[in-house]
Amino acid sequence: MVKSLPSRRVCTVALVVVGTIVAIAIFVPSTSFRLAGRVTSPDGSTEATLIAMEARGAQGYKVCFRRPSARPLNMKRCTEVAYLRSLTPNGASEPVSLVWASPSQLEIRYTPAVSVHIYSPVFAWGAIRELGASAGYGNRLPEILVRAVPIGESAGITN
Repeated sequence: MVKSLPSRRVCTVALVVVGTIVAIAIFVPSTSFRLAGRVTSPDGSTEATLIAMEARGAQGYKVCFRRPSARPLNMKRCTEVAYLRSLTPNGASEPVSLVWASPSQLEIRYTPAVSVHIYSPVFAWGAIRELGASAGYGNRLPEILVRAVPIGESAGITN
C-alpha cells in the first residue's frame, strides 16, 4: 500500500506557521528589566523608582512613582512619569539618578541621552486619601514637580 503525501494546503499552512514563529523570534526584541534604584520622598509619602531596560543593545530608563507600602515592586502599581532613552554609561555608576530636592520636587539627573520624555511634569496622586490623611496632608497629597537635569560640564551641574 502506498502512503499519500500531505496536500499542498497542509504544507503551505505549516510553512506559514513556522515562518511566523521564526519572524517573531528574530524581529521582536527581548527586553530585560532591572531595578536600578529607588528613593523615598523626605516626607515618606512617595517612592520614586528607577527601572533600567535593555533591548538589543539600546538602554533606557523608566521613572515611576508608587506608594512606599506597595511591596514587592509591581509594574502595574508603579505610575510611569518619565522615560530616558539611549544613555551613555557614567563609569561604574548608573547614568541616571533620582534626587528629591524637596518633599514635592523630584530631579531626574542624567548623563547625555538621545531623548528624555517627562510624561507628568506635575504629578498628582488623585484619590489616595488615606495616605494623605496619615501624612498630615488632609484629604490630598501635594503635587510633585518632576524635572530632568542633565549632568556634566556642559550643563555646569555636578552630582
